[in-house]
Amino acid sequence: LAENSPVGQLVAETKVSDEDSGTYGQVTYYIVNDFAKDKFSVNEEGQIFTLESLDRENTIEKVIAINLMAKDGGGKVGFCTINVILTDINDNAPQFRASEYRVNVASDVPKGTTVVKIAASDADEGSNADIAYTIEADSENVEENFEVHPFSGIIVTKESLIGLENDLYAFYVRAKDAGSPSKESVIPVYIRILAPEAPVPKFVEPHYRFAIFEDLSVGSEIDVIQAESEQPVFYSLVKGNTAESNRDEAFVIDRDTGRLKLKKNLDHETTKWYQLMLLAQSNYEGNEVV
Repeated sequence: LAENSPVGQLVAETKVSDEDSGTYGQVTYYIVNDFAKDKFSVNEEGQIFTLESLDRENTIEKVIAINLMAKDGGGKVGFCTINVILTDINDNAPQFRASEYRVNVASDVPKGTTVVKIAASDADEGSNADIAYTIEADSENVEENFEVHPFSGIIVTKESLIGLENDLYAFYVRAKDAGSPSKESVIPVYIRILAPEAPVPKFVEPHYRFAIFEDLSVGSEIDVIQAESEQPVFYSLVKGNTAESNRDEAFVIDRDTGRLKLKKNLDHETTKWYQLMLLAQSNYEGNEVV
């Protein structure tokens, strides 16, 4: 059954035989499991219809078992199970993990240097979830100096950036899925070119992994994450567009100390993992360095 099918959509038609005649041969159908009973109905001919629109991206609705009972006029019964598998339609646009991207790059980096990886995901499946990235910019200078890999979302330098120190490049990256019709989203990206000698805060590790229990108390400290810098550093978490990217601010970080803490209760059945983007910001000659 295609997800989002209208209410009243015929799902299946069951056939039952009873060799008795008269009342004993008259069969009535019943859906006996409560979950399916809320979503489907069955008529006197054994035809099953939808009672509501169903969403494949809702985990509990991907495959729905209907336990059907047929009962004759003499009280004898028969049972069967019908598995309704929801098929995907392109009803979700790509979602970026962050709400924006702000990065710096030194002017002396070689051509082809990775600047930032733009990441989006799509809740659909198959080609409906295949994402291609493009740069959308008003200024030609952006695409002269930067390009994005269409499938990985990695932005790299195209040319030498010498002479562009302190320039700020502001543009959008578009993520478009391969569905028909396709859906798309855009996100702002800001890249500032720094002088080679500009001190950029650096984290000791490129990434950090933590395993925590879902019943961890609100306010608990998970770890202290700090960057090395010659200048004072301020920390912040990027608010994402999905639950997994901290859209609901389940986690917070102390601006001055880098202490990562739990702000809201967790539920493993709702969200099994999080990927947070942590920024360390300082100031150099009046410019924000990230």
